[in-house]
Amino acid sequence: SMDLPFLDIPPILDPNNPQHVWTILSSIERGTLSTSNEVRREAENVLRSCEKSIGYLQVLIRIVGSDAIPEFRLVAVTIIKGLVRGSWKPSRTSAVRVLSQQDKQTLREYLISEAAKNEADRRVAVQLST
Repeated sequence: SMDLPFLDIPPILDPNNPQHVWTILSSIERGTLSTSNEVRREAENVLRSCEKSIGYLQVLIRIVGSDAIPEFRLVAVTIIKGLVRGSWKPSRTSAVRVLSQQDKQTLREYLISEAAKNEADRRVAVQLST
């Protein structure tokens, strides 16, 4: 069944914890591929609740740099860009949480990494460079 056993999103997400990466990747997968509106909505809710967790951005960066299929990596990049726009610096209207220094550092390091420079999927590469 498509039950989500992990709706308790941990307050700290660890990019080195396969379970955390899987939780987010599988939500991206269901949100992208499912033909059921309900499943997609549930997946989007999981991803939205992850925004409150420290380390979410880092897990997304891990997914972008992984060998997941390009569609899912593209979704991860799009979410990252939304987070960066909404929470790079504090404002009254900003997202739930402002990005931590660690988040910003991880993102900067990824963007100048060889992996990002040698991105094979054109759509992902375009998103990374803008």
